[in-house]
Amino acid sequence: MPRRQNNGLDSVASLTVDTLRLAASHLLAPLRVLRELSSSLVGWIRSTARTINRVSRLSEILAGARLAIRDSYSLISTTHRKELKEFASAARDGARSVLASLAGADIFRVSMTAPDARAIADAKLLFGNSVADSWARAAAGLQAEFQRTVQQGIFLNETATRLTERIEGTPEAGFADGIMKKRYREAEAIVNTAAVAVGNAVRAEAYETSDDVTILTWSAILDAKTCLVCAGYHGKSWTMEGRKPIGHKLAWPGYLAHMRCRCSQIPGVRTKSDKAIREALDLDVGEDELAAAVDTVQENLDKQKEMPGSFDEWLAGKSHDYVNKLLGPGRAKLWEKGMPLEQMLTQTGRPLTLEQLNAKWSGERQRSNRDFIGLIAALAKKEREKRK
Repeated sequence: MPRRQNNGLDSVASLTVDTLRLAASHLLAPLRVLRELSSSLVGWIRSTARTINRVSRLSEILAGARLAIRDSYSLISTTHRKELKEFASAARDGARSVLASLAGADIFRVSMTAPDARAIADAKLLFGNSVADSWARAAAGLQAEFQRTVQQGIFLNETATRLTERIEGTPEAGFADGIMKKRYREAEAIVNTAAVAVGNAVRAEAYETSDDVTILTWSAILDAKTCLVCAGYHGKSWTMEGRKPIGHKLAWPGYLAHMRCRCSQIPGVRTKSDKAIREALDLDVGEDELAAAVDTVQENLDKQKEMPGSFDEWLAGKSHDYVNKLLGPGRAKLWEKGMPLEQMLTQTGRPLTLEQLNAKWSGERQRSNRDFIGLIAALAKKEREKRK
């Protein structure tokens, strides 16, 4: 029997939290491999300490490092892609659960196959790059940085200890000043972004296979970590077909707004007749129970029209200091004067500078004043005509 639901927002939020937890588990293997790689690179450096002419061994050091970096990132990429394919299959089932949460019953159908879902994991979802592309770029980046670091250290005749610190970092800085720290953060960004991108893409493609899903609504996490871009998108909807904006001018940003994006999309479904719901429920119960079940589904579907509100509505309940810290003093001042977050972005979702925002606000005030003066003049003219 159908269950009464608040709306599908809770279901999507739960999937987002689960995705981020999954990403944390996916990150364990890359970090382990990168730490082993760091030890290997340091080993190549330390081997030069016993060499009279370290410059003569530079080519050997770099060649060995190049192979180690290539093999390590190849292992990371292969393992990560396998994990994402498994996750993609689960995300397909997640699409079904989200749709079921909208109605409180499994009355919507999606026809995406498991192979179709797994194939999406290899698509170019990371802003023009696939996951394999991203790891290959990371490998090339580390290779170039390692070569520069070693060449510079040997040119300055640094000790093996100092060269090692360039790779691993120093205890005094919490090992944050070595080149590997940047690679650990890069790996975290790739893993987290890939998980959210694959989850969002698979669910959206699954919704595409359903005739009932007509819109997608952007849903950001409502907390102080949410950026201005995602805050501006929150609550905005686009048509399923063609991704045309509904009631706003922001272009569809894709399944993510930026690297490390935590946002997701909520499907909106077309209304169903009582007859269609009866047929979809396919319950072997009495007429009264069936009528009650249909009413429950209709109530649940009505509630989806209420979700989610804008980020502005959520922010309105926060203190001045909170808003100031989240948006920055300049933007906070404009927001408190009445400029919505959506208007702080270009139509392609890029944040406007404070200078551009101030100019925009000034222009809007001037237009508002002109409109007001025009209204007063029109009313005065109308009043004069009455007196004639």
